[in-house]
Amino acid sequence: MKRNLFVFISAIILMLACNKSPVETEIKTGFVQITGKIDDYKGIFRTGKLTYFDGITRTVNEKIFKIDDSGTFILSFDLTHPITGSIFFDIENEYYSGFYIEPNEDYHILLKDGKLFFTGDNAGINTEIKKYRDTLYSILSNEIKAAEFLHEKGLPMDEYVNAQKTLEETKLRILEDFITQKYISKEAFEVIEKEIKFKTAHSWICYRYDYSQGWPKIREGLPSNFLEQIINQYPIKNIKDIESRNCIDYISNIIILIEEKNFNANKKIGFIKKTKEFSENEMKIVEQIIKRNREIYTSNEYDIFNTEENQKKLTYLGAQYNLQALLSQLENIKPDFGRDILISQSISKNFFENNISPKQSDWDKIEKSIGNKSLYNYLKNFNYKKTPYEDEITEELKTNIEEIIKKYINPYTGKIIYIDFYSTWCGPCRTEIPFAKKLYEKYSGKNIVFLNLCAQSNKENWENHIKQKEIKGENFLLTNEEYNLFAKLYHIKGFPTYVIIGKQGEVINNNAPRPSNTIAITQTIEELIKVQ
Repeated sequence: MKRNLFVFISAIILMLACNKSPVETEIKTGFVQITGKIDDYKGIFRTGKLTYFDGITRTVNEKIFKIDDSGTFILSFDLTHPITGSIFFDIENEYYSGFYIEPNEDYHILLKDGKLFFTGDNAGINTEIKKYRDTLYSILSNEIKAAEFLHEKGLPMDEYVNAQKTLEETKLRILEDFITQKYISKEAFEVIEKEIKFKTAHSWICYRYDYSQGWPKIREGLPSNFLEQIINQYPIKNIKDIESRNCIDYISNIIILIEEKNFNANKKIGFIKKTKEFSENEMKIVEQIIKRNREIYTSNEYDIFNTEENQKKLTYLGAQYNLQALLSQLENIKPDFGRDILISQSISKNFFENNISPKQSDWDKIEKSIGNKSLYNYLKNFNYKKTPYEDEITEELKTNIEEIIKKYINPYTGKIIYIDFYSTWCGPCRTEIPFAKKLYEKYSGKNIVFLNLCAQSNKENWENHIKQKEIKGENFLLTNEEYNLFAKLYHIKGFPTYVIIGKQGEVINNNAPRPSNTIAITQTIEELIKVQ
């Protein structure tokens, strides 16, 4: 078993290294400035937000900017690599995405009639990309929509993958025609080509989840070389590969799959026990947690164990173990960009996303394992930024926050409020729906309100989402300004985010368990219901 696991990981990393490109692997942060103008500006929305992903760490960055009386705004930020599909604007209750930005460039945009237009010297590539996408959707709209739901059809893997690849080939044929007819530049061609290919890769790796029961579970009967097949056909070679959201999510899924394959409860328990961070009685609780015994969370022993200090220690040691387990599989493999980017996102997933930093001993191991020194230096200097909503709340903002509390929270005073902040385009949000329905049914008629606050979505999509998915509870669509105020108030960093409000309007937990964490959220609600 141990030898098979080593072969499994080694094969993955070697395939990531195939066709290695000697260029575009150095991490160079560059300055970006975007100047925008809103046509026929009414002055209702005084701020906007730009959200973008960092492919090296898969962290989300957000920039809140002011809009002046003429509808003009300017924002600037540092960017480590080109991005497309992983950057979007929220302005005047509209959502704008699908454009391309690269470091060391200035951009000018115009917002008119609900559409975003690039103007000036850098308009070319975005105009070309938009022209291709408009043509693509006019030809393949139905096929593209159908492909998004193929995972729900119960298809055999070969049939599913062939359908995704057929769609990829059709998209590429249209793209080839565009370059032949000189409708787009070589640069635009390469951006779109990578986006298309990594869309297939991401769809394929997500096939491992079976949705036949209404929620995702690991599919049975997958071939032993499932991941090797994918990476062999869709290797990650250089910095330009990680510019699309499709590739960023593809890398994330590779890491998750490796961790799933590599999980060994007894080894993890042994690792934590050797640190002597927990007492003998505490280790009994830790063992049950690692062995995923859900009954432990309802025990008195867990209540005693569940302190902030113990949770921090357990989170750090878990991150340290995952890092050590991954690096041990890679130590004899020659460093390569694809391998290095797996390590970097794994570090972010286990450390940065939990607001903890590796210790110097961890960094020493990481430095020996990462061949790309510019990437290592970027990680070492990476400052996990707090959400921009944690700035000081001014008197004006305080007044605005009081208004949204009066509108959305005060009507339910005297009841527990379980808030779901979500968006119609958010995949993890949709994953929670079956669990949320069961939770709603379980507590129907109880002294609790399920408040679903949708953001960054247009009205038609929101209405269709509620109807098609049969969303239970109280449903509201937030304006961008309302969402930004809630995000500041509750320190929201992304979707979905769950918040629990007490009977007197007090915040119980601004990072509450998800509906899919059945035991934790049930226990929390039960305890709150008992409180008079």
